[in-house]
Amino acid sequence: MPLRTLAAVMLVISSASAAAATPWPDYMPRLKAAISENTVDAKLPENVRVVAPEANVPAEHARFSGLWSGWACRSQFCDVKIAVERVDEASATVVYARAYLGSGTPHDRLRGRFKDGELHGSLPDGRTLALRLRDDGDMEMLVLADGRPGATGVLTQRELEYTRERIRLATDLGDDGAPLSLAAIVYRPRADGPLKTLLFHHGSTGGGNDPSRFSYTWTNPRMVRWFVQRGWQVILPQRRGRGASEGVYSEGLNRARTSYACEAELSLGGATRALEDADAILTAVLERADVDPQKILFGGYSRGGIVALVHAAESNFRPLGVVNFVGGWMGDGCEEVARINPVLTRRGADSKAPTLWLHGDRDPYYSIAHSRKNFATFETAGGTGTLVTFRPPERANGHDIIYFPRIWGEAVEEFLDRVE
Repeated sequence: MPLRTLAAVMLVISSASAAAATPWPDYMPRLKAAISENTVDAKLPENVRVVAPEANVPAEHARFSGLWSGWACRSQFCDVKIAVERVDEASATVVYARAYLGSGTPHDRLRGRFKDGELHGSLPDGRTLALRLRDDGDMEMLVLADGRPGATGVLTQRELEYTRERIRLATDLGDDGAPLSLAAIVYRPRADGPLKTLLFHHGSTGGGNDPSRFSYTWTNPRMVRWFVQRGWQVILPQRRGRGASEGVYSEGLNRARTSYACEAELSLGGATRALEDADAILTAVLERADVDPQKILFGGYSRGGIVALVHAAESNFRPLGVVNFVGGWMGDGCEEVARINPVLTRRGADSKAPTLWLHGDRDPYYSIAHSRKNFATFETAGGTGTLVTFRPPERANGHDIIYFPRIWGEAVEEFLDRVE
């Protein structure tokens, strides 16, 4: 064969091999095994049977055997469970179950084949499920559609460092006179209680113009993991009408309920409603046996940061401190914002608890200049605190710094050392 022809053949073979490689996203090493944040648990069928691999099965294949659980999709949603039932020298039976929000719990049983240390199988809809093991024993998963990466996640067989529990908090709140219960998620480190506890409040729904977002349960796995690793139990309550909480969501909407109101009277009325919820939540939390009442930290994100700040001042309870992530009530583009955010920060100044304000550059809701003015108002009114500003990663904005503990971790660590 002429050298030119041989070179062309080799090029074709090389290109085909490159194309055949699994396109694992470059961010996969940064993903961690964790509990899914989905509101519905994936369920494997009752007839799942895991059979121990026989002695002739290569060890690198036998390691896939067993029951695996974890997550896929952004923010650790899409609950996933995988059973690798029977493993032989070249293939394995795989049962793949998943759940996303309220979509039910479908599952598929497929025959996967081993290739280059990975286990691949075809799903009924034509997509490919790819699995590979890490050196630490956890499993990475990737769903491919037409060769392009889709859902990604990490599954594990080991006991994780914390538990996640969905609970209900009984309150005396009632829009129609009947008591309401509020939903909350509790992340608990595997330690004996009562535990030091972070009570952390969620923010808004963006513009308040999408009612479908009212039923969304807010959490932040990265922030939660950071605190849990340091021995903190984290409780994330959902206020009236938010997530799975009972009641009507009405935190400063306009009269037509089509968006958040820039009118100061309506906006501040929504803040008062949120603070009523915060007080009822605290009462219920203090009744829990797993909470150390002497070691409670308030915290919140966006609107939740202001809720935590003002609640620390107006409640009869004094927390260890307040961690305020990008706090504010109305964005600084609101014409009446000067009659809203400074009013709330002045109310928060009455707290005797130390506070930490964390803000990021390029925040589309609260600019650094606006947040500095709020903080100056807070200090002038007698508040005690520290404001720290950060530059977010290139593709993020300042309102998203809560998703990047590597940015704020040191500042929060120093704050916790002081208040504890």
